[in-house]
Amino acid sequence: MMMQGDDLRALRKAMNLRQAALARGLGMTPQFIGMMERGEKAIEPRTAMAVLYLVDHPEARPDVEAGDDPIYSPGQLFDLWEESRKLADGRTWGRWRFSADSLTLDLDSREDVVDRDGDGNEIMGRTERYYVPLTDMVDAESLTNWIGQIAGKGWGAVAVGQFVAALNDIFGIQGRFVQAGGFENAKEVKAYLLGMLAAAEEV
Repeated sequence: MMMQGDDLRALRKAMNLRQAALARGLGMTPQFIGMMERGEKAIEPRTAMAVLYLVDHPEARPDVEAGDDPIYSPGQLFDLWEESRKLADGRTWGRWRFSADSLTLDLDSREDVVDRDGDGNEIMGRTERYYVPLTDMVDAESLTNWIGQIAGKGWGAVAVGQFVAALNDIFGIQGRFVQAGGFENAKEVKAYLLGMLAAAEEV
């Protein structure tokens, strides 16, 4: 994971933290945070992952003004981030299952569902293989488009919440799509997903 100084500064400001606050949360000095933001020091992957964990989990940030000690050490933040992002073939979120071969989230179709026809009448049926290509998740717009599609299905009331949970575990919605602006293209998303799979295999 390559995080640049400008990325770090943007994420810190998005969390409404001063350099001293972020430094305390990461167990570093404010001077070192400043050097990383200015590009004078490289941002190590472990540090980048710790920052992203703080973005996704506000409860993990120390209350610096109250003088609280950091809740987690940088190493613990890395481990928590890594654990929350583990990705493996067959991992499930409710009725959604991740397919490593196709890099998709597939909806389990074993249950009968209620859908609606073109006139809005309820009809009973079984879902066909409904799948979402994760390489489509380039930016916030594509993300919300898919969420809207699923929410609009007759069977989507529960499935959409599970779908959002899956996306948050895989990408970290707040940090990746809100603060960082998403990916450049589908090829970059694919590289990210394959990197996650490779990292999970090494554990």
